[in-house]
Amino acid sequence: MEEIVKYSDQMLKSDIPFGVAIIDIDYLIRLCLRFEPDEIQIIMDEIRHYLRDYCPPQVGLWQSDGDEFILVWPGNGIQELTSYLNALKTDFRKQRFCWQINSSLSNIRITFSAGCAVMPRDGQGLQSLMRKALVAMFLAKAHRRDKVVAAPHPDDESGRFKPAFPSSRVKIVIGDYGTVGYADDRIPASEARLWEPQAMDTDDLGNLYIADQNNHAVLKFDGTFVHRIVGNGHYGYSGDGGIAVRASLNKPTGLFVHKHHLYITDTGNDAVRRVDLKSGIIETVAGMGKPGYEGDGGRALNALLNKPGGTVVDSEGNLFINDIANNVIRKVDTEGTITTFAGTGEYGYEGDGGQAIHASFAEIYGIGIDQRTGDLYIADYFNHCIRKIERQTGIIRTIAGCGIAGKGRDGKTLLSACLDRPVAVTCGPDGSIYIAESGNNCVTVISEEGTLLTLVGDGVAGIGPDGSSAAFRLANPNALAVGPEDRLYILDGASNRICEIQISK
Repeated sequence: MEEIVKYSDQMLKSDIPFGVAIIDIDYLIRLCLRFEPDEIQIIMDEIRHYLRDYCPPQVGLWQSDGDEFILVWPGNGIQELTSYLNALKTDFRKQRFCWQINSSLSNIRITFSAGCAVMPRDGQGLQSLMRKALVAMFLAKAHRRDKVVAAPHPDDESGRFKPAFPSSRVKIVIGDYGTVGYADDRIPASEARLWEPQAMDTDDLGNLYIADQNNHAVLKFDGTFVHRIVGNGHYGYSGDGGIAVRASLNKPTGLFVHKHHLYITDTGNDAVRRVDLKSGIIETVAGMGKPGYEGDGGRALNALLNKPGGTVVDSEGNLFINDIANNVIRKVDTEGTITTFAGTGEYGYEGDGGQAIHASFAEIYGIGIDQRTGDLYIADYFNHCIRKIERQTGIIRTIAGCGIAGKGRDGKTLLSACLDRPVAVTCGPDGSIYIAESGNNCVTVISEEGTLLTLVGDGVAGIGPDGSSAAFRLANPNALAVGPEDRLYILDGASNRICEIQISK
C-alpha cells in the first residue's frame, strides 16, 4: 500500500489526474479447492505477469495480499477507464493461466470483476477513489461477475422511485462503504467491518446474526456490540461436534434462527450446518460437502446439495433449503428425511396455479416464511418476481412482478408492476412482505392495498450517509431482517454495511 500512496502522491504533485481500478479474480476459492497451493501460486504469478505486460508503463499495478489487483491509471475520464478495463477483460478471458498445470483443468477460463473511480468525479486523492472503486467492484460481482462497473455517482438522476415514507430515517448500524474488515473480538458496532456479507436474521431477543461471507464466519450484533460466534475465519469444512467458533465454513450465504438453533447454509461446502445457541456446538444437518442432486427420500446427511442459499424453518421445525444450482427447494422434515419440495430442476417460469413440485424457476436466491400461516415466499431472481407457495395446498402462484425487469410500477397492480432481480424476501410479524431488489437498488414492501411501495432507494446505486429515506441510496441490497421495535435491517451489500429503518405504520 505504501508504494501505491507514493505513486499517487507523485501524480498529485505533478497535477496529473488519475483513476483507480480494483480487479478481483472471480471464484478464486473454487480454484483453490481444485488445485494444490503451489499450483495456485503458479496461476497467480501467471496472472500478475500478464497484467504487468498488458498495462503500459504509465499505469501503476500492485497486487494485494489476496486475489485483488490495484491499477492507478493516469487520466480523469470514467468512460475511457471503463473502456480500457473492458478491453483488458476481453483479452484476459482468452488467456490460459493454468497451462503449466498438468491437469484436466489446464484449459480452464479465468475471469475478473472490476470497479473503478476517477478524480475529480469521485473525489480527490487515493483513499477516496479506492473506497468508491471498491463499492463498484462489489457491484460488478453482484452483476454475475466478469463485469466492469464505474463507481456510483450522486448526480445520476436516472432513478424513478420516490420513497413512500420520505420522513423515515435510515441509520447505518454496522460497517462503512468502501471498506472491508474482520470482526473477531467483541467490539462496538461502529467499529465493526464486514466483507461481502450475504444474509441476516434475528432471534426473539432482538439479536441480529450476520453471514459474513468472505470472512467465512457468522457474527452476532446485540444492539451495541458485534462479535464472531461461528467460523474461525478460514475457509474449509471442519468442526462438527465441537465449538462453532472453531469450525471452518466456506462462504456462508443463508441464515435462519429457530428457537435456540441457528441454521447456516454453508454454500461453498454444499451443506447446511446448525449451531445450538445454548451450547455453541455445530453440526451438519444436510449435505455431504460435495455438489450434486441426490438423496431424496433418505437421510438429509446422505443427500447432495448444490450451492444452497436461503433457508427457513417453519413452526413445526421443518427445514426448507434453497438449492440454487439445482433450481429447486428441498425440505428436511423433523425426522431428518430430505425431499424436493418445489421445482422440477428446469430453468424457466412455469407452474403457477399448480403444485409447486411441478414449477420451474430462474434461480432462487432468497426465501421467506410467514410464521402465522407457514406460507413460503420465493425471490425468483431472473423471473423478476415474488412467488408464494401456500402451505395448506402446495399451490404456487406469482404475487408480485410482471416477469420483466424494469422500474415501471407507479399506479400498477402487483402483477403488472416491474421488479428487477429480487434477491431477498422476508415477512414481518403482521404479514407484511418486504423485498430487496438487487437490480433496482431498493427495498420495497407490498402494501395492504396490493401495491408496491418503495421504502428505501430510488432505483440508482449509490453511497450515502445516515439520513432521510428520500435521499438515501443503496448499492445491491441483498438481505433483510425484521428486528424488534419495528426495525427493518437492510444489508447494503456492495457497501459492506447494515442499515436500519423504522417500519411502523
